[in-house]
Amino acid sequence: MSPAPFRGFFISPLFKCLTLLSIIFIFSSCARQIRKPSDKPEKISEPIIKVCIDEKLSNATLAFKGTFIFKTEEAVFYLDETIGTLNVSKKNQKLIFENQVRYFEFSSPNILVFRSTDPDFLFTWNKISYSGDLQIVFSSGSSCAVNIVPIETYLRGVVPFEIPTGQDEYREAVFAQAIAARTYAMARMEKSQNKSFDVFADVRDQVYKGQKRTTPLADEAISKTQGNILIVDEKPAYSQYHSTCGGIFETIQDLNSNENSFNEVLNRDISEAGFNCSISPLFRWLEKRSSETIFKNIAKVYGLKNTTINDMLNSGFEYDLIVRNRKSNGRVSEMEITIPGKTITARGYQIRKVLADKKGRALPSNLFFILKTNKDADDFYIIGAGFGHGRGLCQWGAIGMALKEYSYEEILNFYYPDFRIKSIY
Repeated sequence: MSPAPFRGFFISPLFKCLTLLSIIFIFSSCARQIRKPSDKPEKISEPIIKVCIDEKLSNATLAFKGTFIFKTEEAVFYLDETIGTLNVSKKNQKLIFENQVRYFEFSSPNILVFRSTDPDFLFTWNKISYSGDLQIVFSSGSSCAVNIVPIETYLRGVVPFEIPTGQDEYREAVFAQAIAARTYAMARMEKSQNKSFDVFADVRDQVYKGQKRTTPLADEAISKTQGNILIVDEKPAYSQYHSTCGGIFETIQDLNSNENSFNEVLNRDISEAGFNCSISPLFRWLEKRSSETIFKNIAKVYGLKNTTINDMLNSGFEYDLIVRNRKSNGRVSEMEITIPGKTITARGYQIRKVLADKKGRALPSNLFFILKTNKDADDFYIIGAGFGHGRGLCQWGAIGMALKEYSYEEILNFYYPDFRIKSIY
């Protein structure tokens, strides 16, 4: 018999294609998946800032508009308008909250937290209303009432108090101020020098007064620039600013150079139509100081005894003020003060405090000259320019540029040429 014929399978072209696709699928499912990085910049959530609103914790008042939770070791309290205003005081290492309805007493050290149950609720500290939470750090070393609040809400209590916001012509300057203030806050948060808070609520950092005053222009500037900051080396820049530079502001070179160096290029606050801040009421000024006022300032700044002050004022004395050094921009960096039996060297902000007026208000700036006349031998005349330290954005200069129709981006680029704007949240 002849062998039976081989009976094989007929493989169609369609089957071959399906088999090949299956093999490719199996191998591709076993291979490592590589995820392509997103081209979009990484965003962060809105930061929360801690603001020291009161360091004394003495003769203060506290009230609530809405419900706040206050937890103690003994109980949990829900505090609202019904409890009225609490008086806050320190007595014998105790922190006391009291009125006719409530009485709380706490020993040092302690951290007390009043937590809002709704973002729209407010607490009032010394008759100023604040959003967010209240944390009170109480110890023998240092004490502070701290407002814990989202940074955009914080800015609503900063911008209206740092720059005029009542005129729409100032719009671009206010936008620039909002970004500068946000940047400054972020930079301080990254390098906070205090464990309990990030910034002070006064001129040591930025003036902050909660919900005391809001304006439509400030709110618009904050809202439309939300999350925008100035950066350098991909970090929030230290964006200082001041009221009026007087036509010459300090450059980075000035800040980092030797005090006695005079060879840096002056950086003038000038655009097409002249000095940007010439519209400031303190662009140029003249102050008069009596010898008695200056001597009392010297005694206060350098801690001279009251008996020494009175003896000198009664018996008469001689003293002199000599400018020893100026920065390249003309600002006085060192002043020598000669009094009977002592020579004192004042530097930086000390100079402005020594030359303060009768009410203790510091001299507007360190950009000045001192004159004496034969007619008024006991008086000094101080001719000066600007208000503030002269670093970073000049607020009146920004307003001047806004009136000349510069955009806020152009204003920021003018005052912070080494920084760039970036949206981070």
